Amino acid sequence: MALNGILSIDLAVKNPQELSEFWQRRGLSADASGTLGTTDRNKQITVVEDDYRHLAALHLSCETEQDLANIAKRLKDMGVESTISGTTLTCKDPIVDHAITIEVGAPAPLTPSPDRSLNSSGKINRDGLRADAITEAKPRPPRRLGHVVIGTPHFEKVTDFYVNGLGFKVSDQILNGIATFMRVETDHHNLFIHPGFTSHLNHYALEVDDVDAIGKLGMEVLAERPDANVV
Repeated sequence: MALNGILSIDLAVKNPQELSEFWQRRGLSADASGTLGTTDRNKQITVVEDDYRHLAALHLSCETEQDLANIAKRLKDMGVESTISGTTLTCKDPIVDHAITIEVGAPAPLTPSPDRSLNSSGKINRDGLRADAITEAKPRPPRRLGHVVIGTPHFEKVTDFYVNGLGFKVSDQILNGIATFMRVETDHHNLFIHPGFTSHLNHYALEVDDVDAIGKLGMEVLAERPDANVV
């Protein structure tokens, strides 16, 4: 596919420091500009200040400069303005209203995760020892930005913009397009569009090594805030 990666997002919130510190406690790195990153990808989330929580920008990658030209042509046919400068295309989501950049390149590859010693049917790798997910001092940190979920009353127009304009691939749809899972990588989805009373950022997700890392990070959040919503 022409689009080949989700590079990062810009998040606007009332208290950027609070959100930045939350993710730093989960293992993300941070620089002076408010950019949060992982070991392999030092720019995953840039936190900026605004009056309400919303997606401020979505940063994507594509394979070639010709892909940028093709995207610009499709956007023009839709009546959406875009600009190409060097190897970067910029435009704005015409409905949800966040900025979009597409750069020629690809997300940095991830280093392999350390293997856990697991027991399974007929195979005992850990005899008389507790699982390292229990004994490790800290939960394994997030590896990368995985997906973004946007709600909007104009879900048909927004879906059309991302699929037929930018070039996202449809993975699954609910009730003939009321909600759409779409991707730019090999994941099932990097973006999910669903109905909402107003256009808004529902949530974003970071990928971790395994289900043990999910559980431990979730318990860590609950220890800080028993009222936190952890799935």
